Amino acid sequence: MDAKLTGEKINSRRKEKGLTQIQLAEILNVSNRAVSKWENGDGFPDITLLPDIAKALDLTIDELLTGVKPEPEIIEIEKTQDLNTEKKSRAKFLISEIIAFSLAFASNAIGGVLELKLFNTRPFYVFIEIYLLVLCMILFIVSLIVFFTGFVKYSSEIGKIKGSSYLEVYLFTVFSMIMPSFALFRMLEWYGNDFWFIYILIYILIFVLFSVFMFKKIKGSRNEKDN
Repeated sequence: MDAKLTGEKINSRRKEKGLTQIQLAEILNVSNRAVSKWENGDGFPDITLLPDIAKALDLTIDELLTGVKPEPEIIEIEKTQDLNTEKKSRAKFLISEIIAFSLAFASNAIGGVLELKLFNTRPFYVFIEIYLLVLCMILFIVSLIVFFTGFVKYSSEIGKIKGSSYLEVYLFTVFSMIMPSFALFRMLEWYGNDFWFIYILIYILIFVLFSVFMFKKIKGSRNEKDN
């Protein structure tokens, strides 16, 4: 790897994009002295920064290292490979989603029928309720593990998360919380807690804040895609 050649490429491409050294440094979260050092050929960027530098300057990593623009055929092959990788990652995440939603549905169905059936009965007064609620909680926890393990793996493999994926996270989280929420509110009301309505208000506030956060994520992802 030729530090001088890479530095010249960073310098020329930065100027083409109308960026100052300070602006590029802010994008890469490094000091402007580091950018100056690279451009002068006095040092080589950390290898972990190469993908970020290439992305900021709209270059491939090979072009950044060699200074030579790859042939269109090579670019097309790389795009095809990236697309295939994304499709495979998406397929694996979809399997995780189906399993997680199925487990959450089973938890909601069993818990919902149980809570409605025993609505006028003191919580945990009937032993079968304890066993079934434990089963529901196990299904609930396993569904969370399956879904978010798949999501983290998917996000690490493709790098950039689409807004639709964040929407799926939002929908799954809301859907999976139906049974635990219903059981919690029933217990609070039955035991005559004078402040149970405050807990519900806090719960609603958390839900609203979570919704706002997730939809900002979705909007931000869509804006990045448009740009």
